[in-house]
Amino acid sequence: MTIFLVIMWGIFGAILAEAVKQRQKWEALSEKKFRAQFKSVKFWATVIFLMACGGVASYFLFQDAAGKISGYSCFAAGAGAQALIRNIGASASAGKTRRFGFGKAEAEAAAEERLTWRDILS
Repeated sequence: MTIFLVIMWGIFGAILAEAVKQRQKWEALSEKKFRAQFKSVKFWATVIFLMACGGVASYFLFQDAAGKISGYSCFAAGAGAQALIRNIGASASAGKTRRFGFGKAEAEAAAEERLTWRDILS
């Protein structure tokens, strides 16, 4: 198997994992936020970064196995790398604190409408 195919298997694994994650978010996010994420530069930058990480992970797995590995293993490495990095990012964004004080209700109402990293990575 060539290096190009190894990387493509990893990217396909990351794409499938992203599609499954979007299906999970279908009911978790409001319709407005779900549609807004597909227009967001943050979302597409994250998707491209995760696809690249899936390709790199499958490449390293292939190199570590000295070329004696199947495409299915590269596919799983791409999906696993995407999920691992997404979970690390989601846990990092979940630790942020909220603002307290006057105007809290207005700030929370505005935050409900705005797409955040937590929405993208969760």
